[in-house]
Amino acid sequence: MNKRLLEILICPRCLPDEIQLAEKITDIKGNDIINGELRCPGCGKIYFIENGIADLAPNPPTQALRLILNMRLHQWSLPIYGATSQIS
Repeated sequence: MNKRLLEILICPRCLPDEIQLAEKITDIKGNDIINGELRCPGCGKIYFIENGIADLAPNPPTQALRLILNMRLHQWSLPIYGATSQIS
């Protein structure tokens, strides 16, 4: 995540109020934040930055729900990857 984005990021949980997030950077390379966290001073919500990606989901799914969703997506994609079609 580019460090310049910090100027415009606001807490999605606090909308319609535009509360700017405070950063705590643990790993940075140049202008790219690799790992860290963004904390909302309004509601206290912490959004993590991992591998350069900030997860700004206001209410992220639980680990169990993520596992179920990933299994469903994998299950739905199987016919697509296994199918062969001929275009005439």
